[in-house]
Amino acid sequence: SSCGEKSRSSVLNVCEKLSRVVCERRRIALACADGRGGGMSSAPAFIDVSEQDQAVELLEYYDSRGQKLAVDVKENGMAAVVHALAEHCSICLKASDEDALAAMASIFSLFHMVPPPELGTVVLNICKQISSDITDKNAKFRFSLLKTLFCIMEDGNSSHRADIWLHMLLIARKGSFLKIVTTDPAEVQKNLDSWKCGTEKQQQVLRSLYDTLQETGKSSSATDALVILLSMYTNPGTPQAKEDAR
Repeated sequence: SSCGEKSRSSVLNVCEKLSRVVCERRRIALACADGRGGGMSSAPAFIDVSEQDQAVELLEYYDSRGQKLAVDVKENGMAAVVHALAEHCSICLKASDEDALAAMASIFSLFHMVPPPELGTVVLNICKQISSDITDKNAKFRFSLLKTLFCIMEDGNSSHRADIWLHMLLIARKGSFLKIVTTDPAEVQKNLDSWKCGTEKQQQVLRSLYDTLQETGKSSSATDALVILLSMYTNPGTPQAKEDAR
């Protein structure tokens, strides 16, 4: 429908803009590292500095918006700062879309400063903040933030896409634009295989997919999702398997 196409176009436009900001931040971070980063006046906020200075500026930005974080780059290290920024990023989401876009892109670009075993916690905290307090007015923008986060979780970080997808689905359900999310059970199963996430996370995704399809009247697809979910149990007699079978 034309309404559906407008929703898709709106989300894709914000995704494209945020992706450009994230990519530009990465480009300038590399330039700064080899001494070529000075003098760029057209860059978005938070980008014409080293990653440590960028983190300091983000902390100052949070403080200016009434959210003082009890972490310090020198005392606690970059990983601790990124954890704190992610956990309290809702303060950024209360700003204008343009400011929120720049701040969130800046936070995303610092994820590589977090040790891989800790990145899942950071991603989940970001997802929870972005998917909270969804309204008709902010749903598409919030979805776009998660879509961009989803896209940059590549290579060894692809397992985190499952959590991001779950929150994208949540926002799309609340915003009534599920058409722009992949909900075909067979396709979702292929994605889960490529994301290389654990069995429990795959089951969580399929469970949420089943509930969504049921709620939206797609009983046939919901049954397909349930069949895939139940096939993942090596012991169908477990309490969770019995619960899912109901």
